[in-house]
Amino acid sequence: MPLTSAASLISPLLENSPLTVEVGGSRWWGGFTAELKITNSSGKDLQSWSYTFDSPHSISGAPWGATVTSTALGNGISRYTLSGAGWAAALKAGASVSVGFNGSQGSSIGNDGALTSAQLFGNSSSTVLPTPPVVTPPVVTPPVVTPPVVGNGTGYAEALEKSFLFYEANRSGDLDEATNRVPWRGDSGLNDGRDGVYFGDRNGANLQLGLSLNLTGGYHDAGDHGKFGMPLASTISSLAWGGIAFKEGYNATGQLDELLAAVKWGTDYLLKAHGTDAAGNTSFFVAQVGDVAADHALWSAPESQTIARPAMAVTAQKPGSDVSAASAAALASASILFRENGSIAYADELLRNAMSLYRFADTYRGKYSNSITEVQSYYNSWSGYEDELSYGAAWLARATEAAGGDGSAYRQKALQLYNTEIGGLSNGWTHNWDDSSYGAAVLLAEDTGNAKIRGDVEGWLNSWVNGSNGVQITSGGLRFISQWGSLRYAANTAMLAGVYADSVTDPNGAYSQLATDTIDYILGDNPRNSSYLVGYGDNSPQQPHHRAASGVGWDGFRNGLPNENILYGALVGGPSQANDFAYADVRSDYIANEVAIDYNSGFTGALAFAAQRSAGF
Repeated sequence: MPLTSAASLISPLLENSPLTVEVGGSRWWGGFTAELKITNSSGKDLQSWSYTFDSPHSISGAPWGATVTSTALGNGISRYTLSGAGWAAALKAGASVSVGFNGSQGSSIGNDGALTSAQLFGNSSSTVLPTPPVVTPPVVTPPVVTPPVVGNGTGYAEALEKSFLFYEANRSGDLDEATNRVPWRGDSGLNDGRDGVYFGDRNGANLQLGLSLNLTGGYHDAGDHGKFGMPLASTISSLAWGGIAFKEGYNATGQLDELLAAVKWGTDYLLKAHGTDAAGNTSFFVAQVGDVAADHALWSAPESQTIARPAMAVTAQKPGSDVSAASAAALASASILFRENGSIAYADELLRNAMSLYRFADTYRGKYSNSITEVQSYYNSWSGYEDELSYGAAWLARATEAAGGDGSAYRQKALQLYNTEIGGLSNGWTHNWDDSSYGAAVLLAEDTGNAKIRGDVEGWLNSWVNGSNGVQITSGGLRFISQWGSLRYAANTAMLAGVYADSVTDPNGAYSQLATDTIDYILGDNPRNSSYLVGYGDNSPQQPHHRAASGVGWDGFRNGLPNENILYGALVGGPSQANDFAYADVRSDYIANEVAIDYNSGFTGALAFAAQRSAGF
């Protein structure tokens, strides 16, 4: 789940060791993500393995695929031992597994680029502690249950319909059996908000005794069952934006009701997560529900899990301007969508909450990942909070005007933040759950016509069209910037390119062509002749990394068989390199075969744009 870019460099083979270790990853602002590819080169099956190394850096949060112990050696050096856990516990002869962790830089190794073994280990050493080779018994493969087929045709309308099926498959809470279209999903997370609420980090001093909330609903983040505020907020605002910008596409495909239901499932939860006082002012906002480390240790459906699911919130003393402003943007954009579709009272409620939440975000400034530090291992706020404050203000300007008010103060706020705090766009990156500057720039370019901001947006889009400034183009035409959810980034750009092409300018059709070509690539027009949308088109993914859909436990995790339940409409991460064939349909590959609610959000809007253009609008 840590959504980062990475590159891999091979460390020297460790002599007399049963393991070969390749170090990859990426460096960030004062931090890094390490990806270790562990290969069993012993010639015998290993039931367990451990890898010990010294480093000047500190590991933050829980690793994935491993547990960790540490010992301080002095002089700023720590000795870490990673031991395989869960799906990565055992290694057959010749097999490899990828594990990893996030960390903070103990000595400066730079703020961007690939992580190397020399940077990870510094001037220290690395050793492997061998474990006795044990021949593992054969795994008994469970029977495959064939789900009902929803259809396997082609076309933007069907792809859009299936994208909403994915959102229904990732719903948490009390499902309506009469309308549930995903038969293998049931109620889950019914005690959310009852297992403890913490203001800030999850420790005893922050536990709010006597505070019991109803936090049922919302969406499971990805193939696991945590509920995170940042990706949820980005997802809802992107879905709502697509419904506002491409209403003809939704009308042409008959998917408007499904869009409204998907957005409302998210906004209903955001309203529950928003704590206000008697005057309607924000007192806290829940940014995470679930013990993610405990959840990751399980490979099981949410309906069967009984682990505690505590909630963590930001407050005035433990601020989270980014998650609060992003959620205000979600509520404000959704208020426009519902107002345009006749739900006036609900739109008013969303707007009131958006205004209060934005005041809270702007008044009590700080990064939510500094207040709730465990999210640093999953959805750290790398970009800070100024981008979300600008994005939220831009949406509140529109929402206020849609309700008949004057949005100029919000718009001036968005402009001021963009010009003084953001200052421009990195042409080799794009809109995503962490970085809202691109969305803010497109909104402001539309609403103000500001020449400087238009230049920023068009310079960025031109880089994606031409494959420059860090954007690579594969031989099949995929624009690639990161191995973590490469198709998600391409689809997010496609959606905003469609918005800009429709509302501002489309030079020689380049931006609309970028949008439709990206969607066509995802749906199967690529050198693999394969769809990356589960249950759609030719050779679509069979093993997306999703606990509930897999239908197996850890014992069947690596059985090589298709998931027992088809996760219709899920967009997988896609190629992990700027290579059309750098993709393997393997359940354990949480980089290329991960699915997540934010992966589908820009993609869903871009599908509506493609459908709208196809229908002649």
